[in-house]
Amino acid sequence: MKINKNKKTSMKIPLVLSMLIVVLAILQIILANQETTRGRVLQKIEEEVEQLEAENKILEAEIAYSGSLEFLKEKAISFDFNQEQLILNLTTQKEVALKF
Repeated sequence: MKINKNKKTSMKIPLVLSMLIVVLAILQIILANQETTRGRVLQKIEEEVEQLEAENKILEAEIAYSGSLEFLKEKAISFDFNQEQLILNLTTQKEVALKF
């Protein structure tokens, strides 16, 4: 009977090892797939960040330009403002007040 028990044990070891190898291989495939998926998501996020940074730089330039004197001059011209100044001096009539 000892021989029979040893045969059963010796047959179970390769079977268990084979199953363990298969399970580990499947686990490795699952983890590699998850890592690849995360890499793609991370790449998309990095591309979006780069795009937003470029848009921010463009908006900063537009904001700086909109506050510049050249922009204000263009706006004034578009609203038909002119640079000629009409200065009126109103004289006071002190003499009239003094005569009373």
